[in-house]
Amino acid sequence: MFSTASTAKPARAFATARQSEIDGIRGWASIGVLLFHLVWELYGVIYPGLRAPILRPLLDGPLAVYIFFVLSGDALSLGFTDARRNGLNPRMVLKRYFRLFGPILFSCLATYLLMQSQMTFNHEAAAIVRREDWLGAFLSFEPSLSDMLRFSALGVFTTDHPSTSYNPFLWPMGIELGGSMLIFSLSIIYRDLRRPTLWIAVAAVALLYLGSPYGLFLVGAVFGGLRTDGVFAVAGRWPAWNRIATIFVVAGLYTLIALPQSHDGRLGLLLASVVVLVCYSSIDLLSLMRSRISLFVGRISFPVYFMQFPVLVSLTSWLIIQGQSTTSGSWAATVVITSFAAVILIAVITEALEAKYLGWLDHVIAGAFRSSGTPRKMAASPPPAVEVTNDTQMRGAPTDRWSAEVLEGYSGKTSARA
Repeated sequence: MFSTASTAKPARAFATARQSEIDGIRGWASIGVLLFHLVWELYGVIYPGLRAPILRPLLDGPLAVYIFFVLSGDALSLGFTDARRNGLNPRMVLKRYFRLFGPILFSCLATYLLMQSQMTFNHEAAAIVRREDWLGAFLSFEPSLSDMLRFSALGVFTTDHPSTSYNPFLWPMGIELGGSMLIFSLSIIYRDLRRPTLWIAVAAVALLYLGSPYGLFLVGAVFGGLRTDGVFAVAGRWPAWNRIATIFVVAGLYTLIALPQSHDGRLGLLLASVVVLVCYSSIDLLSLMRSRISLFVGRISFPVYFMQFPVLVSLTSWLIIQGQSTTSGSWAATVVITSFAAVILIAVITEALEAKYLGWLDHVIAGAFRSSGTPRKMAASPPPAVEVTNDTQMRGAPTDRWSAEVLEGYSGKTSARA
């Protein structure tokens, strides 16, 4: 199962190619985070039935965040798990920070402008839904442009206190950045390890045992190594048994996640790892995650995550106030559906802006490195395009706007969290 760093097997998938299932899983996880905030958190107190165990697996925001971490570790490690690659590209380290900073700034700027325009209504709405401890705790300060810029550039990575945050849902950004640096550091020593996947797995287990979410990034790197070794492809050789196993495993996972215990500790870390592992091993789940609808939600996953908070404290809260005279669940459903649609619409629009920003960022950083004469630690040439097959899970060389990022070992759509 574990190969040496220097051994390249015929079944190895191209690690430089885009694994579209990563985007698909991330997209559905981002939808899960959105529903967690709009349903479980917002209305779970006045409508306890929304927190019924049977619904929990569909509304488990913390678990979705942990899944983001696994996917980030997998996507970011694609740049060095292929034996033809030459380790860390220095651009990746610098680019990672600014890749996160751009959406963070846009989201926090949106909140700042809403506050300045007196279009945030979360404090009034919190009393109606009896969530003063959550919705009412947000934005309890006077807006300041300098404070907003300082928070976007640094504070979001160092603090998770909701009372001083322009977007409390960005609390995982510090872990995301730290986990990214962990993967980049790993790429430096990866080629010097005799059995890199094995040693990374040992380190991942140790961190998970300690309850550290950084272990999830290493889990993702392990999955990336197993994929390129063709391990996941083995599960697809027996489609009937694969489908039967998937049904039983998914049913077991659903039951386990539905249990009332907290998922914030080791159990949540383990469940996130297993969920991603099952998605990678199941031919049917892989097909679903590579479908058009999955790739669509994957494409907008970043803006969905970043822009839901400005919608929550403005439009969602305003709608709650407008319907405060009714006690029926129909208005609550209207609020949830309208807010959901608004977030998706805003995400589609901002995704286009995000694409332009990423293109500009790539151009600026590439120019800076060219002018400084810093060599690119890349393979001599990118791999040729190949046809996608169920046996190898190969992906052809990307041809869309992800191309430059993926060929630098960088995941353009990296995780967000709740």
